[in-house]
Amino acid sequence: MYGYIETNPKAAQVATEEGVNVICGDIEEPLLLFSIHEKFDVILLMDVVEHLTKPVNTLIQLKQRVNPGGKIITTDPNVAYWAIRKNLLFGQWNYADSGIMDKTHLHFYTASTWKALMEEAGYRVTSLKPVEGMVPFENFLFKSELLKESVGWLRHLAITAAPELFTIVYLLEAIPT
Repeated sequence: MYGYIETNPKAAQVATEEGVNVICGDIEEPLLLFSIHEKFDVILLMDVVEHLTKPVNTLIQLKQRVNPGGKIITTDPNVAYWAIRKNLLFGQWNYADSGIMDKTHLHFYTASTWKALMEEAGYRVTSLKPVEGMVPFENFLFKSELLKESVGWLRHLAITAAPELFTIVYLLEAIPT
């Protein structure tokens, strides 16, 4: 069994018309989670947690929906990314329409605070790894025929050497404790 929870009625309708099992509602509404009786091997929270008003409460409630041996997988932005740090150094905290500084983000986390959030909610983090990153001047490097081939290697090297600085998004896996 699988399904989705979608807050946007139009998106939920489109998905339903495509044959997807969708519940239209707010995952933070306690009655919505109590109305779901199924348990799942995997619960995906892809770019969701930072938008929740009370993420710990929601994560605690979701534990009841995870099968024994199951897990939660999240993707999470990294506010410790180098470009955010650079902006802070110059006194800038500017919201954007998307990305790490998305206007709709209610919480901002680093790798260690993502892990602490999950542990506070009663999970053990089994994996926390970078899935998206970027090095300074990457767009400039891509424009150079000579250098564009090295961008992937530079990004990998940077993320390996200093994941806190060069990771934009983490993928986190956790199991209920």
